Amino acid sequence: MKSIFVVLLLLASSSVLNAQKLLGVVFEKDDKGKDQPLAGANVYWLGTSIGTATKDNGVFLIDRVEGNNRLIISFTGYKSDTVLVTDQASIKVELKSERYLEEVTVQGWRPSTYSDITSGINTVTMNENELFKAACCNLSESFETNPSVDVAFTDALTGTKQIQMLGLSGANTMISLENMPGVRGLAASQGIQFIPGTWINSIQVTKGVGSVVNGHESIAGQINVELKKPQESDKVYLNGYVNNTGRTELNTIFTTQVSKKWATTFLVHGSMRPTELDQNKDGFLDLPTGQQANFVNRWVYNSGNGWLAQVSLKYLNDKKQGGQTGYNADRDKFKGTPNPYGLEINTERYEAVAKLGYQFPSQPYKSFGLQLNAIRHSHDSYFG
Repeated sequence: MKSIFVVLLLLASSSVLNAQKLLGVVFEKDDKGKDQPLAGANVYWLGTSIGTATKDNGVFLIDRVEGNNRLIISFTGYKSDTVLVTDQASIKVELKSERYLEEVTVQGWRPSTYSDITSGINTVTMNENELFKAACCNLSESFETNPSVDVAFTDALTGTKQIQMLGLSGANTMISLENMPGVRGLAASQGIQFIPGTWINSIQVTKGVGSVVNGHESIAGQINVELKKPQESDKVYLNGYVNNTGRTELNTIFTTQVSKKWATTFLVHGSMRPTELDQNKDGFLDLPTGQQANFVNRWVYNSGNGWLAQVSLKYLNDKKQGGQTGYNADRDKFKGTPNPYGLEINTERYEAVAKLGYQFPSQPYKSFGLQLNAIRHSHDSYFG
């Protein structure tokens, strides 16, 4: 732009041009406040057909009209301007865009349970609003308002729950955590009680035979659970729960942006059921007593140029005790009759999950990824 105005200055010094021609430049301001030339702007004298158009550099040269000193500059999408010309040899005109809109607020509503129309299979998604309807307290208790999934007790002594879909037992339903193997193997009997409800961001339920990409169990359907991620979590979240049976829970979520590319989330859960409950007076506990400590630390990396990574470290310690009322493990364990019948289920679980992927910036539909999962699951039970 500096070269344009140097040319204008040199030309303006010519007395001949000063008498017969008018030189000018038309420009606009960009987002950074810099001058940008407008090519093709219309320049003409008011009330006449004498005019011209600006060149690629925004410069125009027009013959003067005797007795007419009003010059009009117009351009599509910009406010026209009328300039008063006296004895000056050159002018500089700024046009302002008409495309200024007032603030617009768009509001929408989506049901708490909806079908994913972008998916090629029949998938129903449950978001946090649906989980609020059944706020207590883990994954096994999150389907009470959903007619697609049934959760039933497999036995009263241990309080074990099992998911049923399309009338088939839990072994025929695949339960995954963020498309990674979740509730399976040794965790199949108790696993759906190891995922606190406050950690869940959404649940995708696929009815009928699903893909075998992530496992072979999805004969009746697949349930995929998405946990809270740093980009979706509150900075600090605290949740507590107490009921009339003495069940107590405390959940904490803490999220921080460590750097421009790294973010981390801590998910902490602690629960206990210390009170023996026998409402039907049959001499056996309706639900086992016990306590659980659950911890997850998640790290998310986004390079900004296509590389994405996630790392999760998990730890679980769960202890349950059931059987007849009055059973005391220290006193009655391994003693035989006539001591009360009792049971213990102690679980300790370590898990590490890593995901690495790359999305081609110029071809966002192309990507590749690597998923790794390591688990150490210790399950110690006693019945007798």
